[in-house]
Amino acid sequence: MDAVPFDPYLGKDASTPSLPEMGSTESAGFLQLRNRYLILPSHTGLLVIDRHRAHLKVLYEEYLRSELNPETQQVLFPETLTLSPSLNVVLENMLDTVTRFGFSLSYLGDNVWAINGVPSSLGKLNPVEILGSMVENVAESALLPEADLRHRLALSMAYATAVTPSRTLSEAEAESLLSRFLSLPDPAYTPDGNPIFITVSYSEMAKRFG
Repeated sequence: MDAVPFDPYLGKDASTPSLPEMGSTESAGFLQLRNRYLILPSHTGLLVIDRHRAHLKVLYEEYLRSELNPETQQVLFPETLTLSPSLNVVLENMLDTVTRFGFSLSYLGDNVWAINGVPSSLGKLNPVEILGSMVENVAESALLPEADLRHRLALSMAYATAVTPSRTLSEAEAESLLSRFLSLPDPAYTPDGNPIFITVSYSEMAKRFG
């Protein structure tokens, strides 16, 4: 299935698929397949969720909400990010928004920035790589409105921290992800327009068996 045009600020329309009706993940049970898919029964069939994309969407929404109360983890030994002159201007222009996401930066001169604190949600990930990719992503578009800047920053952070197929989730971790994903108001697509789940109805399965 190809990605569809998607505007994260307009929400879903009539053509956007909805999740099927289902019980709690605890009572229904679920299966992790090849560290890539989460499969669980619904009242009408099977729900197959792309685990990475679901986590990406969950994190994106959580990062946007974290602006209201960002948690910053101070860095014991600040790391430095060196930018080109053009990218340095980009970071200067987005500094207020980056700070609202939980970064604490100070300018050292000569296009060099000290990273004194990072959003607590980033954990042990490399802050230089994450912040550098965020700046580059924003630089790809000219004069972004504030809403689009927030979208790009949240999406960059989500891509950097979303679970990958190389990582095995414990049952508790997978159950937490499912619970957070199923509670989203618009879970059909990632913020950049990729489908997150498919449904296989019981009638489809019956047809295949003849």
